[in-house]
Order: sequence, then structure tokens, then C-alpha cells
Amino acid sequence: WDENEHFRKAVNWSIDRQALVDELVQGESAVATSYIPTESRFQVAQEPQYGFDPDMVEQELEAAGEPDGGPQFELWVATGFLPRAEQVVSSIADSMQQVGLKPKIVTSDVAGMIDDIFSDGGSGAMYHLSWSSNGDPHQAAQVYAPPFAWFFGDEKLEQLVQEGLTTLDEAQREPIYSELQVHMWEQSWHVPLYNSDFSIGHSASLVDLNVQPDFTTDFYAAHLEE
Repeated sequence: WDENEHFRKAVNWSIDRQALVDELVQGESAVATSYIPTESRFQVAQEPQYGFDPDMVEQELEAAGEPDGGPQFELWVATGFLPRAEQVVSSIADSMQQVGLKPKIVTSDVAGMIDDIFSDGGSGAMYHLSWSSNGDPHQAAQVYAPPFAWFFGDEKLEQLVQEGLTTLDEAQREPIYSELQVHMWEQSWHVPLYNSDFSIGHSASLVDLNVQPDFTTDFYAAHLEE
């Protein structure tokens, strides 16, 4: 994975993201068109848009030197974490197998998945995960750079993430994140699926609930008024 961009692209072309959104998620979700979430600042839809394309998978596997689909790899899913996660991962694995890839589904609880991700002896190659965004592109981009576990040594990506973090002027940040998104899309380090809307609503009788701009919610003083 970390040595062959053509294999990574083959994996990206093996998933029908629109079908996942339309048939399984059934919520306020949209197919991911960049590594920066859809509603974040500076997000730009990238090209080409990955979808389920057996011809492109075959082309990329040939370029990768893996015409037989490459080695078997573990695709982990956690129960009780994301909506319909097991069905989503089962669908992903099925479409991968249709084009010759060799995923093996491993089902775990959240703690077991986290242990595998951050353990030196972890056996997973891919994990079905999600994280929230506060609308700033850095929150999404930082997971692809050190010291995070999913950084694969891409020095240009590391530099762009750092520049985006340390540049304060919005007009100067925009081209940095534009370049970052293009670079991430070309390198295909990860497999973006879809972005969901996790808007917060609550009863008018709930008082002292502190919902902060960075999506942190403080429930400590919250209570219901009669």
C-alpha cells in the first residue's frame, strides 16, 4: 500500500460510493469528492471522481504489477460505531472481490480496532472509520500527516499540512489547501467514502448545554427545565 500508488488507485476504483450513499447509509450523506469534507472551507471537488470501474481497476492493477489482484488484506469494521457499518463494509468487500481484489473482513468492537491500528503487531490493512470536522480543513488534513498512524512518509504532504496549520491569512491558506487536495487525490493514500451531516438539535427545555464552534459539546451543567 505504501509503495505502489497504482494499487492504491485500483482500490479506489473498486468501490461504488454512490450506491453506498443511496442504498445503505440512507441519510444526510454525500459522496466524498475530496479528502477535505464537503462543507469545509477551501474544499474543491477533485478529478477524476472515483467510482466502481472494473476497467480502471484492471488498468491500475496491470500498472501496479499485480494483474492477479495482489495479496489478501484485512478490512476491519467495528460494531456499534458507525451506522450500518457492517453492511457498508460487506458491500465494499463484495465489489472489491468482483474486480479481483482480495479483502478479508475482520469484525471487532471499537476498542479492538483501535488496538490493532496502534499496535506494532496490528494485522489490519484497511479500517472503516470516521471523524468529525469543525469546518476548518486542518482538522481533516492532520490525520494524513505525522505523528498520526496513517502517515506513509509523503514529505510533500507533511509540508502542505504544516503550512496550512501555520498560515493565518485566509487568502494565503486557500491555495495551500487547494494544492494539498490535488496532491492527496493523485497519491490516493486513503479511500474517502462519503461525508455525513451530524447537525445537533435539542429540546427547548434543555438549558445550559454548551455547544462550541469546534463541535465540542459540554454537557456538564445541562439540565431539563420543567
